[in-house]
Amino acid sequence: MSIDDAGNAGKPKPGNDRIDLSRFRRAPEATGNGGSKRVGKRVEARKPPKDVFFRVHPGEEYRMAVAVLELKDEKEVYLVDRALEAELPGCFSSAIVLTAITRKGDVFLWPMTIADANGKTYACYETAQEIATLAETKWVSMKWDGKDYEQRVATAAWADPVWPSNSFDDLVNNAFKGRVITDRDHPVLRRFLGEE
Repeated sequence: MSIDDAGNAGKPKPGNDRIDLSRFRRAPEATGNGGSKRVGKRVEARKPPKDVFFRVHPGEEYRMAVAVLELKDEKEVYLVDRALEAELPGCFSSAIVLTAITRKGDVFLWPMTIADANGKTYACYETAQEIATLAETKWVSMKWDGKDYEQRVATAAWADPVWPSNSFDDLVNNAFKGRVITDRDHPVLRRFLGEE
């Protein structure tokens, strides 16, 4: 998507449905490629699957701090344009979108929550961040125990992952296609706010 001078901010130009990440990326306060391959299938935006070992890409170029609207019942996450944060304070969580990969080679983007819509952090958010940091160098799995995340570190000497050659922009455009909120009239946002 692009911003044009006619006041159509966030509206895709005909034939262009790419996401302009500059509209979503927050300031860079958020925080080894063992070969490469191209991801051609759909990339999911989700938490790591429970009891599946995964790694997190260590490069800053493969992550970004964003605001998200998470619909837990639908298990969907939407990227939110930074301009809406000021307009609707207290509606969106803070997250870091991390590039991750399973042992089977399935690439996914993990929108890791770091603060809720009110800016509050919880122990489970901190635990997830610790697991993500550990997963930059080790194969780990995690699962929810009802109060917090439990982690397990693989003791096997598995090889480092083969990261995709796709750019982060390409991965985000793949994973969040159709799941970006760029204006106040987005139907998902209107439903969330009880206006539709």
